[in-house]
Amino acid sequence: MRRSRVIASILLAGALGLASCGGTSTGTEVRSHEPRDAVDRQAVPPTVLANSSLGADLYRALAERNQNFAFSPYGVSVTLAMAAAGAQGTTADQLATVQHVTPEVDLDAGLNALDQMLDERSGEQTSDVRKGRVALEIPTALWGQKDTRFEQPFLDILARSFGTGMRVVDFRSDPNSSRDAINSWIRDQTKGTIEELVPRGAITDTTRLVATEAAALQAPWDIPFDASRTTPAPFTLRDGTTTQVTMMGVAAPTGLLYASSDGWQAAALPYLGRQLEMIVLVPDAGRFDEVESHFDGPELQRVISLMRATSLDVQLPRFAFTTQGDLDDPLSEIGAPAAFNVGQADFTGITTDEALAISEFPHQAFLSVDEEGTEASATTVIPSKPPARPVTTTTLRVDRPFLLMVVDRGTNEPLFLGRVMNPTD
Repeated sequence: MRRSRVIASILLAGALGLASCGGTSTGTEVRSHEPRDAVDRQAVPPTVLANSSLGADLYRALAERNQNFAFSPYGVSVTLAMAAAGAQGTTADQLATVQHVTPEVDLDAGLNALDQMLDERSGEQTSDVRKGRVALEIPTALWGQKDTRFEQPFLDILARSFGTGMRVVDFRSDPNSSRDAINSWIRDQTKGTIEELVPRGAITDTTRLVATEAAALQAPWDIPFDASRTTPAPFTLRDGTTTQVTMMGVAAPTGLLYASSDGWQAAALPYLGRQLEMIVLVPDAGRFDEVESHFDGPELQRVISLMRATSLDVQLPRFAFTTQGDLDDPLSEIGAPAAFNVGQADFTGITTDEALAISEFPHQAFLSVDEEGTEASATTVIPSKPPARPVTTTTLRVDRPFLLMVVDRGTNEPLFLGRVMNPTD
C-alpha cells in the first residue's frame, strides 16, 4: 500500500542547566494545565493566506535544490510557530516575517482553529459509488532536556494553541537514546514510513529542545481512476526529451473540478468525502518557468478559488518519490537567519538560563499517487451512471512537468505542496 507522509522537525541546541522536570527516554510529558483555546473561525482565512505565502516561499527555495519534491506548508508553519512562541527580539521579528504575520494575522489562534477543524476530516466516508476511510493526522511533540525549567508562559502557549506539552528525555547524558526515542515516535506516527528523521550525530549532549511534527494523509479518490485505461505513455521533460510513464485516466460528467488561466490548466481530484482534494496544475508547453516564478501565496489561493465542477477527462501519470533534507538553509534564505545563528538567536521566552539556537530543521516527505488514491483503498458500492444527456468534456493530459497541492476544501489550507518534474525518478 502506498503512503503519503510529511515530517518536519526543529532541533534547538544550547547548554542549559535548570531544575529537573523528570521524565524518561519514552518522553514523559510536562504540560501546562491551561485548557485548549476554542476555535476562532475568523482567524482562519488570514492564517491560511499566511501559510500559503510561506509555502510558496519555501517552494521556490526547494525548487533550486530538487526536481521532484513535496512538503507540508501547514506542518512547517505549526512547527515554526511552536518555536516562535519562545522567540524574542530580532529572532521573533524574522520568524514573524517568514510566516507572513501581519496585524491581520493571529497565527496562534488560526493554527489552533485549523488543527481542531482538520481533526474532523478523518473517518468513514461514502459517496454515490464507493465507501472507504479518510485519515488525516498531524501530531506534534516537543522534546526537552530533563531537569530543565521551561518558562511557564511558553508552556501555556503550547497548551492553549497547540494542545501539547513537553516530552522529557536526557540529551545531556544519553543523546543516542534520546535520538532513538524521537525516531521511534516518528516511526510510530508514520506507521514505519519514516524510519529515521533525526540522523546520527544530529543530537549531541548540548541539544536541549527538539520539536517534531508529522502530517499523514490516507485517502481514496472520490472518483477512482479507471484501471483499464492505465497504459504506458510519453512524458516530455523540462529539457524537451521524453520518457515513458504509466499514465492513468479518469473521466466523469460531474464531480471533478477544472480551472484555467493565462499559461496553465488545473484539475482538482477530490478525495472521498470531498473535503480534501489534490490539485494538479499543468503549465502550458514552454511556460513552466514563467508560471512557477509567479507562484506566490495569493496566486496559490487564486488557483483554488477558480476551480469549478465540469465534465472532465484527466490523464495523470503514476508517481512516487521521497523528499529528504534540511530546511534550515531555505528558511534562513527566505528571511530567518537569526534563529539558526548561535550568536544571534534569542529564545529566552523558552528559558533564560542559557542561549538556544535552531541547529537543524530536518524534513522528510514521501508522496505516492495511484489509481486508488493516496495510500488508501475503497470499495465500490453502486456502479456509476452515465450522464442523462450529452455534455462537452474538457480533457487535461498531464504529459509534462506539473505542480501539485493537497488542499483542505473547507478552509483552502494547503496541506501538501510540491512538483513533479519526472514521474519516473
